Amino acid sequence: MQKLTVSLAPGQSMFLFVLLAVVALASVVFFYRRCVGEISTALFVFLLGLRVFAVVLLVLFIFRPVVSFERGFTQKSTLIFLVDNSGSMSIRDGASVPRRIELVKRVLPRRLEKLGADFDVKLYSFSNEAKQLELKQLDGLQADGEVTDLAAGIAGSLKAHVKANVSALILLSDGVDNSGKDPLQEVVRHGVRIFSVGVGSKLKEQEDFKDIAITNVETQRYVTVNNITEIRVLVEAVGYADRIVPVSIKQEGKEIASTTIRLDNLKGSQAAIIRYTPTEIGQFKYTAEIPLQTDERIEENNVHPFTLIVTKPRIKALYLEGVLRNEGKFILRTLQMDPNVEVVYLVRTKEGTLLQRGNLEGAKFDSFPNEYAALKGFNVLIVGDLDRSFFTTTQLENIRKWVKEGGGFVMLGGFNSFGPGGYAGTPIEEILPVRLGDRNVGQVKDEFTPTLTAEGETHVIMSDMTDFFPTSKREALRSLPKLRGCTVVLEAKPGATVIMENAQRKNALGQPLIVFAVQSYGEGRTAAFTADTTWQWFFELKAMGRESPYVKFWGQMVRWLANQEIKEKEEKPGITAFLDKQYYEPGELVKLYARVRDDQGKATNTALVEAALVNPLREVSSIQLAYVPGTTGNYEADFIPPTPGRYQIIFTAKQDGVLLGEEQKTNFRVGKPNLEFDQLDLNDALLTRIAEQTGGKYYYFVHLDDLLGSLEKEQREKTVIEKYDFFDTRYLPYFFALFVLAVSLEWWFRKARQLS
Repeated sequence: MQKLTVSLAPGQSMFLFVLLAVVALASVVFFYRRCVGEISTALFVFLLGLRVFAVVLLVLFIFRPVVSFERGFTQKSTLIFLVDNSGSMSIRDGASVPRRIELVKRVLPRRLEKLGADFDVKLYSFSNEAKQLELKQLDGLQADGEVTDLAAGIAGSLKAHVKANVSALILLSDGVDNSGKDPLQEVVRHGVRIFSVGVGSKLKEQEDFKDIAITNVETQRYVTVNNITEIRVLVEAVGYADRIVPVSIKQEGKEIASTTIRLDNLKGSQAAIIRYTPTEIGQFKYTAEIPLQTDERIEENNVHPFTLIVTKPRIKALYLEGVLRNEGKFILRTLQMDPNVEVVYLVRTKEGTLLQRGNLEGAKFDSFPNEYAALKGFNVLIVGDLDRSFFTTTQLENIRKWVKEGGGFVMLGGFNSFGPGGYAGTPIEEILPVRLGDRNVGQVKDEFTPTLTAEGETHVIMSDMTDFFPTSKREALRSLPKLRGCTVVLEAKPGATVIMENAQRKNALGQPLIVFAVQSYGEGRTAAFTADTTWQWFFELKAMGRESPYVKFWGQMVRWLANQEIKEKEEKPGITAFLDKQYYEPGELVKLYARVRDDQGKATNTALVEAALVNPLREVSSIQLAYVPGTTGNYEADFIPPTPGRYQIIFTAKQDGVLLGEEQKTNFRVGKPNLEFDQLDLNDALLTRIAEQTGGKYYYFVHLDDLLGSLEKEQREKTVIEKYDFFDTRYLPYFFALFVLAVSLEWWFRKARQLS
């Protein structure tokens, strides 16, 4: 649109301007009429034109009008369409109704083509990131996103655009956001109007809605090979009350265990318990499945993936003390830090009362086990400063039987252990490698450093720490704090192996006092350690971590008693890495663990351990695992994943630049499997809040045309006005020169023709 306008300065009369111009032009014509016939027509017109030009310039000088030229045009703004293609958009809101994503794909193309006449239309899809689409790509769009992040989708679609040029963003979604954050905090800051369009309905309010969903699978963090483990499959059903359905566990599509469950129609989940015995060590992927039922609306939530980490049996130790003392405190701490040991620590604080500590999951004890079967659940029994009166005769006999059938038993020194504790003549003396005295046999309280016997120097329990102890042939090569006495025992039994002695004191036979002796009993192993102050080794050698002789001594003793010291030496170089679990809630801390072995198969504390983290957007970052002080070869790290979705971690361990073993990969996810199908209903409340907080409006999908029509009406022409003031003071000399030139030319021609 173009328009030419003339306006006068304020206070001047347009009527007077026009009247004066007409009078001036009429006068010119009147006075020049006398020249008609005296000169040629061409010269007459030329002279008349010069006079009219001069008069017009004079009138314009007097009034100085503003001449404006207006040029109008329509400027297209950007209109963004953002389509949710997460998993929940694959839901059908009725038995014969298309999937939510199909509804969008049916109606959107022709409307986008129409809007192209007035807007610069841009199309995006999103689940946890925005992807720009060509209109022809819309037909192939699938609702397969594993998570919905509304804030990330909106931010991504606006990233490539100048926000001042964006007329509006139209969000087509069911509003199911499972990112773990409030999208409002993010979307408001963009300063762009968002018109949200709700796709879907309130499914659970429909009378004919039917669905069975596996909401979660609960298992122990680690399960032991060749042992039964319970898998709890949590099921929530609507519309199938009293129906019995099969629940199965599958590995690579093959059923390995199953059960049935009678469905209720109550709100919340019910559990189907499946018992399964894994036969291989490693990390394995499984699925819990329920067959699709007649008229079931959602099929995706009938399958739930999960992972089991199957390990070799851990050493389970039961440690008993009669009093709270430093020896028990630091032995417990050391065993708890050992990744291959689970311990229950029971201390009698007063008659009939036990304090329980330890890291054995699910263990609960009010007293020492009376049933032999309960004792069979442990590999090692440690008895400290605890009087014989604590046990019943049956319990003592159970201990003897348990050791004979393969258990490991050790008694520690104390005022109420060995002979002073009343164990002489009991089944405990029978299994121990030493003969006990009566309650008056006494204690030795002089400080001493244990001396290794010839057998002790080569025994596996003392591996890699003999330098700290003197022998009959040499002094200790490295310093070790002295022990503060020991409990007296009479002598070693035939077949027992004495490992340590107190060379400063003699027994009744004139032999050094026994400090540490071991033997086999039936299929089991037993040990007697008569000192009770090894905790001093812990304090003074703490900086050595797992290389400390204190940590090695107790760790290697427990392994010997459990008959596992040979198995551990067979481990190859490499890294064993794992997470504390496989599924995390958004915002939850993820813990990484690794145990590293050097080129000799021994745990090492000097490795460089890293985890390459691949996030759901396929971006890679690096996390370094730090050595855990006080452990052998253990490394840890933790972090909070930024978004829901699938993650992969690749663990590597190097020592002196050399890769130790193979890389180990593991997967986890933030947001449990089938997260998109936890919330089935249209979340119109969230979509309404997003629209209102950004200056837009919420529409149901059936009212999409109303929204588009209002935006088309809103789109208006933008006019650009260009004004030209020809009588600005800057141009006056030029107009004056033109006026003089016109008058001079007229005068010269009139003079030459001798006109009056």
